[in-house]
Amino acid sequence: MERKRRSSIINLLMILGLAFVLVLLIQGTVNDFARGFAEGWNSVDGSKIDTTVIKVIIWVIFIVIEALVIYFRIIRPVRRISRSMEKVKQGNLDEQIRDLDGMEFGYIEESFNSMITSLKRARELENDTNEKNRKLYAEIAHDLKTPMTMIMGYARLIKEGDLDESTKERYLDTIIEQTGNANSLLEDMLEYAKLGSTEYKLTCENGDIAELLRQVTADSFPELEKKNMTVDVNIPQDHVFCSFDPTQMKRVFTNLIGNAIKHNPNGINIVVSLDDRRSCGDGIEILVSDNGPKISDELQAGLFEPFRTGDDSRKTGNGSGLGLSVSRKIVMLHKGTLDYSQSRVTGYKSFVIRLD
Repeated sequence: MERKRRSSIINLLMILGLAFVLVLLIQGTVNDFARGFAEGWNSVDGSKIDTTVIKVIIWVIFIVIEALVIYFRIIRPVRRISRSMEKVKQGNLDEQIRDLDGMEFGYIEESFNSMITSLKRARELENDTNEKNRKLYAEIAHDLKTPMTMIMGYARLIKEGDLDESTKERYLDTIIEQTGNANSLLEDMLEYAKLGSTEYKLTCENGDIAELLRQVTADSFPELEKKNMTVDVNIPQDHVFCSFDPTQMKRVFTNLIGNAIKHNPNGINIVVSLDDRRSCGDGIEILVSDNGPKISDELQAGLFEPFRTGDDSRKTGNGSGLGLSVSRKIVMLHKGTLDYSQSRVTGYKSFVIRLD
């Protein structure tokens, strides 16, 4: 709540000015007072005191009073503000200005303290961002080191070892596989960085999002069969037209369905559904659900952060840990939301996309 001000600098200066004008107007009275005071002094004391001396004393007293008022009400607060600003300049963000009550200095006090609070928050945010970036770089280095170490090891064995053709073929297959894992991680990293840029713009067009989801689901059938998984598709046969970036939205659907396949045991069931509720004002809802093991509460807290996965997939090369982060960024750029729910579908865990 804004505090009440007793006066303002303008009012103070006006008062001082009016006092000065008033003294000028009553100068005759001052002269009479000075003359009478001098005559009375001389008659009592017997000494001589000039009327001019009395007038000078009166003016000096007036000037001193004005100077004291200006010092305590203007100069001293300005000095306190200057000292506080110098401390902030030196990096002390714990500095606060107190008790500059009255006049515009009260507003300055509130603005200064509010600015310091904002600067502290900005510093804390910067430190937090730097720490997250440090961890991100460490995770990137860790995830790239594993495939690169395997590639170098197998390449050295092929070059130096006396291997039969079947063993050499197996080592070459491993090299190709690990190269693909490293390349996939690099692509996800580039996509993550690109989506975080303020200059990045989606290439949206009016398309059938139901057909895109149907195609991505169909493309996943070979992987589903390998793990003996079943999929229920609840997508309307009618067209569901909306504005979206086909390339980026395909990446989202691929990531979510791919995660359900990679991070679950064999034999589970996956449900892919789309519900167009725009006629009711609720937008489009897309769910990718599965009845595999639930995600722990601890992991849920950072599920959409970079390099967070639900199992040892990163150690085995089955995931980069960036898929969900990239997917959420893409959906947010579409002015939508991507969330995780363990209660949206009974007995299933779900990733829920909502678009306007």
